[in-house]
Amino acid sequence: MAFTYHILLALSLCLATSLALPCTSFTVNGSNPTVFSFYRFYDFRKASASTTLQQGQATIYQPGSGSLPPTQQVSGSSNLSDWMVQYSHREPSLAGRPSLDYLPANVVIDGPTGAKTLSLVTNRVDNDTQQGGQLFFGLADVTSVSFRVSAYISGDPGAVAGIFTYRNDTQESDIEVLTRESGHNVHFTNQPSQDDNGQDVPGASQNITLPAGGTVINWMNYRLDWFKDSQESVWYVNGLKLANTTINVPEAASTLILNMWSNGGYWSGNMAVGDLATLKIRWIEVAFNSPSQPSGQPGRTCAIDP
Repeated sequence: MAFTYHILLALSLCLATSLALPCTSFTVNGSNPTVFSFYRFYDFRKASASTTLQQGQATIYQPGSGSLPPTQQVSGSSNLSDWMVQYSHREPSLAGRPSLDYLPANVVIDGPTGAKTLSLVTNRVDNDTQQGGQLFFGLADVTSVSFRVSAYISGDPGAVAGIFTYRNDTQESDIEVLTRESGHNVHFTNQPSQDDNGQDVPGASQNITLPAGGTVINWMNYRLDWFKDSQESVWYVNGLKLANTTINVPEAASTLILNMWSNGGYWSGNMAVGDLATLKIRWIEVAFNSPSQPSGQPGRTCAIDP
């Protein structure tokens, strides 16, 4: 009896010690066995009135650029500096279309205390100019990610809300919502979605109707799981798996981007002068791997999902 007691006591002490260890690797639900080394939860709802985001340009897309605090698990609103606001100008893609300016003024944190949101806004200024808002992650060498965003999308026709991984235009995995559509559709795509002849690549893009009458003008939780090594992209909304593909899965280390934009093209549509559309965000959650980040102390593996 005493022997059994000591065995149980030892097991209890081992369990308590294990639970006291920090989480240094992370798993997600779904069929893919990828284990992530880093986890972040960015809560804009609790941002202070003085919170500002850094500004930057696309040079940070170069692999190996950027750095984050070495802590493997971070939650809250004090670490929003991991993200940067894009400041750039894009010339019209074709004659007769507007230029696109990504401006810090189009990325705003506002709202009541405890219920703030991050707003990315696109608006048509005049016949020649479109303004947009874009936010990108402070690392450009993410190699796998579970990328989750609580978002609300509304506004005039002719804009695109994007949540995606990006290295270049042929190394990209997307969640996109088009404001010219009904509000019940979400596009899940790996780029390129068309071949050199302008024909759709089978399986690269899926236009999904949200289940149970879901609409993008309600708060929805969007999730993109990109697994570089096992070559799969998987998409969820409100915890429900809606699509996956192994076609044109990005192979290059990437950054993470959220944006609201229009260029007057066939994909976005054309906004009227004075029109605007908004992507509102309550929080961003990411579990990811990055070879440039320092390894942590020994710890335990924690599940993100129940």
